[in-house]
Amino acid sequence: MAMEMAKEKGLFQGLKVNMLKSKIFGFGVQNCELKLLARSFNCSIGSLPFIYLGLPVGASMARSTNWNPIVEKFQVKLSKWRAKFFSFGGCLTLCKFVLSSIGSFYFSLFKAPVKVIKQFEKI
Repeated sequence: MAMEMAKEKGLFQGLKVNMLKSKIFGFGVQNCELKLLARSFNCSIGSLPFIYLGLPVGASMARSTNWNPIVEKFQVKLSKWRAKFFSFGGCLTLCKFVLSSIGSFYFSLFKAPVKVIKQFEKI
């Protein structure tokens, strides 16, 4: 009933869920039930951990190994600038900008382990 009313009001304007890209997750559900649901929705079964908006969901962020993707992104960005000639102030400004833009999403959600912070300082 609610779906029909939403369609009449034009709330759905050509947007469709791509079920081939979608995954179904089950917690406390039998595997056979999960397979049945996935087949009926024409999607696949997901498992933890998975990546959502660049963040690992279901992974322990207290482990420094789960921070490797962000450390690698930071290294890649800064390695491109090493070949260029910047003043110390210019390098410091670029480092702060990259660290704040790449890491802000992670740091706003998770407390970084000391080992990870030391890695960033070393870079």
